[in-house]
Amino acid sequence: MTTALLLSAGIAGAAELLSPDGNVKLTFDLTAQGEPMEYVTVARKAKNSDDWFVGCSNGIEPRVSEIDFSFLPAGQKYLATIYRDGKNAHYRNAPQDYVIETKTVTSKSKLKLWTASSGGYAIRLTPLR
Repeated sequence: MTTALLLSAGIAGAAELLSPDGNVKLTFDLTAQGEPMEYVTVARKAKNSDDWFVGCSNGIEPRVSEIDFSFLPAGQKYLATIYRDGKNAHYRNAPQDYVIETKTVTSKSKLKLWTASSGGYAIRLTPLR
């Protein structure tokens, strides 16, 4: 069973998902940006946690994605664990070329990540105590 969520470019707020049979309802904080057929980037706060997850799925053209972390609470530092395309990543030739790295980010941080053709990235943001 799959659950679909349709997003418009530049939405922010709370999102609700319903399973196809209407029995399961999930509510979470969400921010998203994208361009149809080009890319989509979504950030969501984990339920019952202060962790956030950011994901980007890129289209056919490689691009540089800029993540603005202004959705995070002011004054809180986060450890960002980043899973991103490696320098030789390509969906045909090198789909397993990726890099894992960590950085400290806040609500004032901006990060630029290169995404390969049909590539992307995933980021887990964990509050630093």
